[in-house]
Amino acid sequence: MTPFLKEHGSLLRTGIISLIFSGLILAWITALNVSVLGVDILRQSFFPFLMSIGEVNISNFIQRLDVIAVMMLIIGVFFKASIFYAASAVAVYRLFHMTSFRKAILLVGTIIFLSALVISPNSSHHLQEGLISDQWIIYLPFEITIPVLLGGWVWLRNKFNRERST
Repeated sequence: MTPFLKEHGSLLRTGIISLIFSGLILAWITALNVSVLGVDILRQSFFPFLMSIGEVNISNFIQRLDVIAVMMLIIGVFFKASIFYAASAVAVYRLFHMTSFRKAILLVGTIIFLSALVISPNSSHHLQEGLISDQWIIYLPFEITIPVLLGGWVWLRNKFNRERST
């Protein structure tokens, strides 16, 4: 399976538990946002969590928790991007049998940097592109085409390795 797992049998159980746990957290946050803001404001808001946090007022003492919410969002995005970056570098390193992990990190980082420059130069352009054209330009290749091609490549490589060993 993978050398990063100590117990191979726990992979499916851990994945299902994490999906259920994160789904429950997202459902709870969404229900909280609906109860605080209402459906109409929730649909129009770009960051409903930030608007919900702005409504906190405990005895006119604990207020303005916006800074904490923004810091949580920034830290969350940083960790999410770091995990995706590291996973991509490990995948490239292992899939292409590279000699150095540093080269894989540099290659993936360069691809991410150049694609970020090409896709959108600023935040408003990013939002416009994401709503209009990126659904076909980005999502189709990155969520369907590339995983299918890589899965086929791994399957063929494993098939040829098994045939050579027998």
